[in-house]
Amino acid sequence: MQIIRLIVTLFVLLPLPHSAYSGPPQPLYAGIDNGGIQLEDSAHRGLVSGNVDSIASARFTRLFFGYNFNNQYALEIGSFRTGKSSSVMTSEWFGPYTETGYLMDEGIDLSAVWFPLANHHAKHGFFLKAGVHHSHSHDEYSGVSEGLNFYGNRLGGIEWSGTLKNSGAGHLFGVGYNLSSPNQWFVRFTATQYMRLSGLSGRDGTSYVVGVGANF
Repeated sequence: MQIIRLIVTLFVLLPLPHSAYSGPPQPLYAGIDNGGIQLEDSAHRGLVSGNVDSIASARFTRLFFGYNFNNQYALEIGSFRTGKSSSVMTSEWFGPYTETGYLMDEGIDLSAVWFPLANHHAKHGFFLKAGVHHSHSHDEYSGVSEGLNFYGNRLGGIEWSGTLKNSGAGHLFGVGYNLSSPNQWFVRFTATQYMRLSGLSGRDGTSYVVGVGANF
């Protein structure tokens, strides 16, 4: 709700007519993206390996800083963090086994940004981005085994918990729309696919964010 109010305020105070632009954007820009991320996790590992096929959502926040080479091309670096997401794993390990994990990812990314339809005066409209990221995850997990079935009786049921950390690199690509104002402020809407979060094959995420920033 606060983000929506901020966007409305910017649009009221900073109108966006194309005719108001007097020149290309300033070389540097910075801002914040805020929204959510949809996570697909088939890579969760705790004490034992098992079958994971979960889709969860979490909050997603990203600070970004970039350099405009011209009105069409930019290079951008970001620092992102997700809220906690959960996954459930099932297995047959000393009887039926269920493990629940709560994961959080954070890292940095570097991407090239292209505005294919930008005019000669401002970065305004549709853009594409592609790049790489390096992130690490913190996984808090707990599991319970029902034990072996021995003539109708369960033997050796146990419970445990622990933490697991992973880190690694992956790649990303995204698409968005940028609204620039004559006073160097901008608002943008971006969807980005992060592949191999924390270097884990099968742990991917798609973020949907609203960004607010300024050129300087």
